Parts: sequence; structure tokens; C-alpha cells
Amino acid sequence: MRDAVILVHVCLGALALASAVTAVGARTLLPRPRLHALAGRAFTLAMVGIFVTALVIVSFAFNGFLALVALFSVYLALSGFLIARNRQPRATRWQKVLSAAALCVAVLMLGSGGLGLVTGDELAVVLLAFGTLMGVLAAQECWYWATASLSGPARVAAHLSRMLGGTIALLTASAVVNLDIEPRWLAWLLPSFLIVPLIIGWNLRLRRPAAAPAGGGARVEVGS
Repeated sequence: MRDAVILVHVCLGALALASAVTAVGARTLLPRPRLHALAGRAFTLAMVGIFVTALVIVSFAFNGFLALVALFSVYLALSGFLIARNRQPRATRWQKVLSAAALCVAVLMLGSGGLGLVTGDELAVVLLAFGTLMGVLAAQECWYWATASLSGPARVAAHLSRMLGGTIALLTASAVVNLDIEPRWLAWLLPSFLIVPLIIGWNLRLRRPAAAPAGGGARVEVGS
């Protein structure tokens, strides 16, 4: 049964990665709003499936580290999807619940990472990096919900950041499985080193006053 679940997990990973590439291409290279929306929905569903199968795999031989990373990954995908679906500046109930849960998981990741540093776990830096990112994004969302200020280019940027963050999680899993490099934490963080600068640049471009018309304003079509 474990092998069957792993096979489904890998297939869902391939589907999620293909959907992510399609969504980015349909947004930037050859703008196709409907295709972007369908690909975004497929990506989110695949990420949820990856999360569920990851928990099943972890249940066979408990691994708290992988469970926390799975929570981090599905949070990014769900948050990005919900931001795209909700075109109002005020949060839905599910968005508030997700942001609050993400803050709790971020604290747990940071605590586990700190403990790992004390005990000499070389993957502790991964938990600290992912926990910091998760905490920052969740705190940002809480501020958005409290001020009802998520709209326009800021909403587009928030959506893209989280969906691309979920893509980083996918590439990270692939790197860990396929790259035999030392130290081990480098394989976990290599995709982040490569893609995070692109996310930052994309955010800065979208948030410039002149970027709203070129970037499509507040309209983000994902699974609507």
C-alpha cells in the first residue's frame, strides 16, 4: 500500500509541476486568462492531493520534518488560490482560518528549527527558513484582513507570490530526491535561492504605479 501511495504522490507532483508551468506561461508568455484559471485550479487540487498522500506516507514512519514541510506547501497553494477567488478586500472565513493556522504552524517550525540547531540537526536551517517565510506571509495576510486593504496590484502580487512559493516547494521535493549533494540542506533551499529573487522582482514590478494596467490590474482568473 505504501508503494501505491508513493506512486500517486509522485504522479500528483508531476501534474502540479506541469500545471504550474502552464499557469505561468498562460499569464506571461501567451496571455490566456481561461487557461491560466484552469491550470491554477489543477495546481491547487494537485497540491492538496500531494499534502494528503504525504501525510499518509508519513504515517507509515512518522517524520515530523516532512509533515511540517507538507503543511507549508499546501498553505502556499491554498492561500494563493483563495486570494485569487476572493476579489473583495475583506477576507472570507476560510482565509482567516488558513492564515491563523499558518501562523501556528510557522511558530512550530521555528521552534523545531531552533531545537534542531541545538541538537546539531543539519536540516534545522530548512525549518528556520521555511518557518520564517510562512510566518511573514501569514502575518502579512492577517494585516490585510484587519485593514481590508488587499486589492489591485497588491492582490495580484500576493497571489503570484504564494502560487510560485508552492512551485518552489515542488521543485524542492524534486531536488531532494534527485540531487545527491552535501550539505543536505542545500538541496532543500536551492530552488528558493533561484526563484525567490524572481518573485521579489515580479512583486516590485507589479506594485509600481504604472504596472497596474500592464499587469492586468486586480483581475486574476484562477478557478473562478
